[in-house]
Amino acid sequence: MIFKKNLILFIFSFIFGLLITELFLKYIYFNKNNFNQIKATARYMIFEEGNVFKPYNNFFKYHSNKQILSEVFYKVDDEFIKEYSYEIVTNNFGLVQSNNINKNQASILFLGDSFIEGQGEYAWINHFEGKFKNFQLINGGILGTGPKQFLNLEKHISKEYLISKVLFFYLGD
Repeated sequence: MIFKKNLILFIFSFIFGLLITELFLKYIYFNKNNFNQIKATARYMIFEEGNVFKPYNNFFKYHSNKQILSEVFYKVDDEFIKEYSYEIVTNNFGLVQSNNINKNQASILFLGDSFIEGQGEYAWINHFEGKFKNFQLINGGILGTGPKQFLNLEKHISKEYLISKVLFFYLGD
């Protein structure tokens, strides 16, 4: 009987604690630090002038060996607020990573959208310096793309490079 009362008290306390935490985060923390609270009328993604994207028949990638300034702004009333500014660095194949890729080396290909590309910040894949164990890493992430682009890009890369493993990330909105 005492065990049952203690269990009920524990469950009630746990749920009450979660509720208080949720309310705190929702109404106190997020209201002060969330871009959704701004009455933004539009979001603008701006790239440096010149050749940025290279189109193919059924997909696109970046131009090779480029450093491209990318910035994002929100328009609030008549003022622009900068969300972020960073430099995209592409390799010899037009993919977002600082190291060039070699044709005859076993590779792990990452496919995805802006999350895999590393939009808004220095590309995450650069922290590995292009290698993991005996594999070279290839960042096939490109912003604003989806599964059809991933498949077409994978076929394009696999024609020229030795792809041993493919990691596919799909984060639908």
